[in-house]
Amino acid sequence: MSELGFAAERGAELLPAVGRVRIAMGELLLERDDLEASGHELTLGTELVARAGELEIVVKGQVALSRVKWTRGEAEGTLDFAHEAERLARARELKLL
Repeated sequence: MSELGFAAERGAELLPAVGRVRIAMGELLLERDDLEASGHELTLGTELVARAGELEIVVKGQVALSRVKWTRGEAEGTLDFAHEAERLARARELKLL
């Protein structure tokens, strides 16, 4: 059973920690060129960690989503996610990943 399946069975699939796992899975799927699944995991993960105010992890998710868009050839989407990541990083004085 996967970690996400384990969390879902216990009603914990909406916890911020699960968001971190989803972002990590999305990054892995991106490396494996599974762009659809990667975008799905990254979107869900970023939403979860954003609710918890974990902006450093949100930035990580936004950067990865930008890479998904770039790989798909969607220049406009790439810039949207990259700009949002930069805005969040500057707002919290984070180092960009």
